[in-house]
Amino acid sequence: MLKNKLKRAVRDLLLLSGGLALLLLLLNVVINLYVGHLFKKQIDDFERNSAGV
Repeated sequence: MLKNKLKRAVRDLLLLSGGLALLLLLLNVVINLYVGHLFKKQIDDFERNSAGV
């Protein structure tokens, strides 16, 4: 009985940690895309404003 509970606890812990890892990976990708877009916009604005210099 205790062995089955331990197996279930380990499985639940692995599922929870795997889900958390996937969530953090997705969050990292979204943040990188958003920040990359902001940097690209700032660089484009800088190049456009400094074209006459």
